[in-house]
Amino acid sequence: MRFDKECFKFDGEYLSYNTKFVARFKRNKCDRSGFVKFLTKNFTVEEYFDKVINIAPFTLLETKGYVSKTAADILIRSGYLPTPEGMKSMLSEIIAAH
Repeated sequence: MRFDKECFKFDGEYLSYNTKFVARFKRNKCDRSGFVKFLTKNFTVEEYFDKVINIAPFTLLETKGYVSKTAADILIRSGYLPTPEGMKSMLSEIIAAH
């Protein structure tokens, strides 16, 4: 079953779907809409809740290519693609430089 955007609810830092916890947005509340958009396009309700038991919400979305808006903005400004691979490349270069 596909996600219904009307069933999402934000309560402070917390995002829920039909009263089930989805994710916590501790620092980057501006990334919430991008997270929901990616989630609804790339996961079914069953798939997400089955897998999120063992994997953190943002890590789970990253398995299908999610990059937060904040991270994407940094990657683009630094000359990298706004993808998980771009993030890995940037981090590898930073580590190699030190």
